[in-house]
Amino acid sequence: MATSRGARARRALATAGWLVLVAPAGRAAAQTGDFLCDSRQSTPDTCVIAKNFPIPDGSVLTFTAPNVRVRRTLTTVFTARCAAGPPAPCASDAQCAAPARCLRTARLTLQVAGRLTLDSSAKITARGRAVPGDTIGPDGGAITLSALDVSLGGTVGVSAEGTAGVPAGHAGAIVIDADGTVTLASTARLDASTSRGGCGGTIAIGSGAKTPATLSAGGLLSVAGATLGGTIDLVARDQLTLIGTLEASNTNGDVPSRPPCAGGAGGGAIRLGAASVAFDGSARARGREAAGGVVRLEGVRAVTLDSPRRAAAISVTGGDVNAVTPGGSVFLSASAGDIVVRPRHGERHRRHRRHVHRGAIAADGLSTGFGSDAGFFSLVATGAMRCVADGTPCVSGADCAPGDTCVESGGAVTVQAPLSATGGAGLGAGCFACEVRGTGAVTVSAEVDVSGGRQGGLGGEVALAGGGDLTVGPAPVTADGFDGGVITLTAGSRVGAARGALRVVNGTQIRASALRGDGFGGSVQLEGCDVTLEPSTVLSVDGGSRGHAGQLTVVARERLAVQSLATLSALPDGSSSLTCRVGETVAPDAVLRPAFTSVTDPTLSPCPASGNGQIEPLADCDGRGTWPGSGAVCVPPGNPVLTLETGRG
Repeated sequence: MATSRGARARRALATAGWLVLVAPAGRAAAQTGDFLCDSRQSTPDTCVIAKNFPIPDGSVLTFTAPNVRVRRTLTTVFTARCAAGPPAPCASDAQCAAPARCLRTARLTLQVAGRLTLDSSAKITARGRAVPGDTIGPDGGAITLSALDVSLGGTVGVSAEGTAGVPAGHAGAIVIDADGTVTLASTARLDASTSRGGCGGTIAIGSGAKTPATLSAGGLLSVAGATLGGTIDLVARDQLTLIGTLEASNTNGDVPSRPPCAGGAGGGAIRLGAASVAFDGSARARGREAAGGVVRLEGVRAVTLDSPRRAAAISVTGGDVNAVTPGGSVFLSASAGDIVVRPRHGERHRRHRRHVHRGAIAADGLSTGFGSDAGFFSLVATGAMRCVADGTPCVSGADCAPGDTCVESGGAVTVQAPLSATGGAGLGAGCFACEVRGTGAVTVSAEVDVSGGRQGGLGGEVALAGGGDLTVGPAPVTADGFDGGVITLTAGSRVGAARGALRVVNGTQIRASALRGDGFGGSVQLEGCDVTLEPSTVLSVDGGSRGHAGQLTVVARERLAVQSLATLSALPDGSSSLTCRVGETVAPDAVLRPAFTSVTDPTLSPCPASGNGQIEPLADCDGRGTWPGSGAVCVPPGNPVLTLETGRG
């Protein structure tokens, strides 16, 4: 009997808590969520939610215990009223006077002082589901999780779902605010998608009221929409690691059947931002019969992208049968650090198959129909002056601790996995202005392809530029097309930069050639302090047999070396131009066809000679005591190693 009375008492308390919770539905005032805590499994330290509960719309739940663990399902109950006229309850659009809709909302906020944990089998949902009588189904709801630390292994869902003959509404919003750490396990699912609705939803972690120090994102985060992908925004103060999948594509390629979305059509937007970004997962913002989306990796100290071999790590392909829309855009930036793009461990030494564009970035135009234009990629790393000991920004040694020094670090770019922004087969043009730039040394050893379609697509444009040295190859750099595109390789591009050597590695092909007989060759331009074309390299701006060659120029502000079996080709009627300031060496078996001009031009601006103690043109300093800033050290840009005898230039 005592046990029965105790059970009735617990039920009465739960009912009382439920009534308190229902009363302020729709308001933003916080209410206690303690009635959700299981009396047997909870402790003073942790509230354990071990049963399924419906939660009214507008609930903002706080807890006495500092930590909360969700083991079952919390389902947000929608509030419904007709959108026009006197407020009236409704269950579907049919119960409201046309053209008014039945407006349904489901909003839930959980506020936890310590750690919020969602077990792998647990769910928190606010899914919008169309019902008979609807013209368009309800939008997904909004769920906000706020805590010091958040650990998710289960599902948070705000999707919008349709039924036969009734399209879904727009997907909803998921917001996670945390000050400490956010961890999404491999089993985590954040779902703000809609396969039958127009617009994908929003997933925002760290970009709202609070930003975590670290964010590790596994599992699947989806804002896919039938017509337009949504937005994923992940931000951390220090370290952000992606090991899962981000999906922001539009999924319906049948234009007449897909629902409207006020934002347009195509891939959505994905952004990852932190002091250090480590990308070891995948991100897709592809367009189906629409433009590709946008993916941004924004770091300060470092951006590292580890790419699989069998699929692009980042894909923003897009286009349509009429070639109206292009592929999307990919931006990698390190504002005071380095960028590294590389194959995943164990895949680095496998040979890349020509024209199989699988690697780090794919921003290609689709090949269906006429063939769509390519999208765009930009990799830019910038160095910054920092104190050696603690990495704080500085202008001179006076800004650092006693005994510490102020040096420039960062600005290097290393690309070891393929980059692709090609036009769709047929008429698609290659990337208009793709770039890989760093204020320090830049090394591009993987394939870079901005070619256009063979039937009428122009080759694209790509610039590889190092503020210091630039090393290219052995994989090809290609801008072929109906007419060839433009390839620019520049070493020592930074004013005040060190002596920048440009080296094209043994066997590398740099091509901006015409793919058809009546096409025109493109442009290949190389410039650096010392320029070396190693054995068996190929530079080509060939036109078609009935067309004309393009422009091939090599400028060395110091010395030029064209080594054995290197080929410079400007067929059928062009000429290669070689210019140097000091002298050139051309191997006897090098091939320069059909003709070339060679000029020694002493008026070219000389490159600074590091270590000679003289501040020459384009140099900021050279050697001990020549740096203009008090307490600073003269070092090469992008080189954190202290040296008093080399110039920063």
